[in-house]
Amino acid sequence: MPKSPVVDSGTEIITCVIVGSGRVARSLAAAIYGLGSGSGFSLRGVFARNALEKTELRDLLWFSHLSGLDSLKVSAGELVFLAVSDDAIAQVSCQLSRYVSPGDSPAFFAHCSGAAGLDVMDDLRKKGAGVCAFHPLQTFREQPDPQVFSNITVSLLQDNSEAGKICFTHLQRLSKALGAKPLEVNLSEKKQLHLAAVFAANYFVTLMHLVQRAAPALVNKGVDPLRLLWPLVQKSVENTAAEGPFRALTGPVSRNDKQTITAHLGLLQEENDPGMAQIYQLLGQFASELAVEDGRYTDAEADELRKLLKSNSNNNA
Repeated sequence: MPKSPVVDSGTEIITCVIVGSGRVARSLAAAIYGLGSGSGFSLRGVFARNALEKTELRDLLWFSHLSGLDSLKVSAGELVFLAVSDDAIAQVSCQLSRYVSPGDSPAFFAHCSGAAGLDVMDDLRKKGAGVCAFHPLQTFREQPDPQVFSNITVSLLQDNSEAGKICFTHLQRLSKALGAKPLEVNLSEKKQLHLAAVFAANYFVTLMHLVQRAAPALVNKGVDPLRLLWPLVQKSVENTAAEGPFRALTGPVSRNDKQTITAHLGLLQEENDPGMAQIYQLLGQFASELAVEDGRYTDAEADELRKLLKSNSNNNA
């Protein structure tokens, strides 16, 4: 095989390939494409698994190398990202393993799943390919954003083979070139970090929907409660980042205000929304733990508050 080209600094240029059509695939493609060859990385193409996925890549029309997965032939030394759904990684790995021959200079493959380990790429690993997991701890919009990797953390899980170690080194370099911070994790740490990310991003978004749901009278007037409360949301996030959740907690639970909490639960009962009431009660119990840890009130006082929350929970069951 011919050697990979090098940039003026002597750094090897790694050719990257993206498989997938979703949000991560599009932003990763835009980010690598925007780096330029001086970074040591170049983008050869974006490959969709089927015709439907190809239509989803229409917002990448600025990039000329778009094709179907059937046309992808992986060359030795290339770095291929499997930015596909978790349940498709093993299938795509199996398909691509047909073009990887044992004994060749290895190609390198990284899936972008937060939950999956490396066993889903066993077909590639058995052929001598280097495999890793590359999971950006970020949320992505539909429109590709080449700057979305700046200042984020990317969790990296490596295989212990020689090829896996080389793949890991390439991914470390790429993460830094994108402005991100690579973090090596083991499988247990990776899964826990992904679980935490779901709370930090996905369930935070869900909670913002509940902000709207908590004030139906305003919504009926055409007023969005979330827009009204967005400065409060932003300041709460800023305070949490600056001081941590224990010090940043405010509100009725933080000051053990049972009268206000009882009034809130009564309002939710009037609105006949037991689901919202249960969420309020459960979050209130967790919030009381923060308040106790921060010394706002005693364990005994917290127990009384939790009894109030649980008694109302039983009434709403």
